[in-house]
Parts: sequence; C-alpha cells; structure tokens
Amino acid sequence: MADLTVKTYDPKQVVITFGVIPISGYADGTFVSVNRSGDAFTKKKGAAGDVERVNKNQGDFEVTVTLLQTAAVNAELSAALAADQLTNAGVFPLTIKDLLGNTLFFAPQAWIRKDPEWEDGDDTNSRAWVFDTGIGSNLVGGN
Repeated sequence: MADLTVKTYDPKQVVITFGVIPISGYADGTFVSVNRSGDAFTKKKGAAGDVERVNKNQGDFEVTVTLLQTAAVNAELSAALAADQLTNAGVFPLTIKDLLGNTLFFAPQAWIRKDPEWEDGDDTNSRAWVFDTGIGSNLVGGN
C-alpha cells in the first residue's frame, strides 16, 4: 500500500554549522553539495566471471556551500580561513542537518580549502565555499 503522507522539504530547515559558525544566507538553486572523495567500493572481475570487491576506505568528503554575495557569514568564513593560514588551527566540525527529515552529514574535522572565486557586476552573485574533511559520516535520508 502506498504511503499517502504528504512530505515537505523546506530549505530554511537545512542547518549548516562550521565549528561555532552557523552558516546562513544560502544562494538560490543548489546551495550545498556533499561528495565522497572516491568510491566506497571498487569491483574487479576475473576471466571466469568471478567478482571481487575492495573496500577503498574512502571516508573523507568535499563539501561545497554556496552563499549569497550579501551573506554576512562570508566575512566570518573569510576570517576563519585567514586565521587558519596564520595558525594552522582552522580544523573544526562540520554539520549539515535537514531538520524536517533525517539527512545528516557530520565530519569532526573539516577546514576551508581556499577563498571562493568572486566577481562583481550589475547583479549580485554567489560565493561557493569549499570544505575538505577528514573521515565523515553521511546519511542520505528523506523527509
């Protein structure tokens, strides 16, 4: 029997934090993407059709958060990156949670890879912040 329950997704209910910095001011369209750095498993086949798999132990991730140009948190992230470059102390937990569903990403160790590329013109643009992580956990859920 089909589940007739109405499901709701609300981008305002997606919460992202980097250390103690709550991230807000998401750009329109895709504002967060989470990508494992490689395949979880690889597969090989033998000449007789035997199949084997290898656990690649790829537990690190690349996370991109795209913000509005006018988001105040851009300055906080820029300051965090500058401080990290001076002190090498910019590794913090990164959490992404859909409060209306059960999607959850958590990496106890994450850092900002580099400044986002930016440009100015006669319209506003976005700022894409790329984070690298150590071992993380990723639950792709639903609502």
